[in-house]
Amino acid sequence: MRDSDNFFCIESEKQALLKFKQDLVDPSDRLSSWVARNKECCKWDGVVCDNKTGHVEELHLDNGSFKGKISPSLLEFEHLNHLDLSNNDFVGTQIPSFIGSLSSLKYLALVESGD
Repeated sequence: MRDSDNFFCIESEKQALLKFKQDLVDPSDRLSSWVARNKECCKWDGVVCDNKTGHVEELHLDNGSFKGKISPSLLEFEHLNHLDLSNNDFVGTQIPSFIGSLSSLKYLALVESGD
């Protein structure tokens, strides 16, 4: 039995996070904690997990200067209810149609701030 104050990472969701990171360009190295050897993905920058189940519930990746594409690996997060990718550099990137398949999503931010 796990104590509710301990974070633990579901391996399949950790792998999905790593796939998501592969499709991003991270010039500020904000996702430096997102590495396979770091077992506790619930403690990675921008990741919020349910403290009882360990499922990824929120991704706070705003203001990260990220470029690249938004990976379909997000579909692995059945409990994802908050996704903030605002104020990054996805200029010219289309919003992927799979975003509509994230059935648990209650908050989505993709807004780009203008210069």
